[in-house]
Amino acid sequence: MQMRITGNSIGHKGDWGVSYPANLRLLIQNLTEDQWVNFSKHLEARPPMPWFTLQMISESDFRATYQFIRSLGPVGVLSPNFVPPGGEIKTQYIDFVPVNAKHWHGFSHVTSK
Repeated sequence: MQMRITGNSIGHKGDWGVSYPANLRLLIQNLTEDQWVNFSKHLEARPPMPWFTLQMISESDFRATYQFIRSLGPVGVLSPNFVPPGGEIKTQYIDFVPVNAKHWHGFSHVTSK
């Protein structure tokens, strides 16, 4: 668990720009448990984070997650900042756009029609 939940400097590139996974072990150090629960319940993140699935998590599970991550202690570095579309990308990234989809409607679904 030494370096788990510490984000990454490899980005995910798509129509939205380039996003990076957050270092939760550093993020959570600046939040109270109540702030973490509120943050988690109202999060709307860029792809590929499936933020909408957080709505299915109970408050007690958010609190247990907070306690677990806090118990690991802070480690690592902050993830790079989001790069908007057309911005200069200074890191490695994964191109996160399907190339064989006939109809592309964002990450909510891909149809075969």
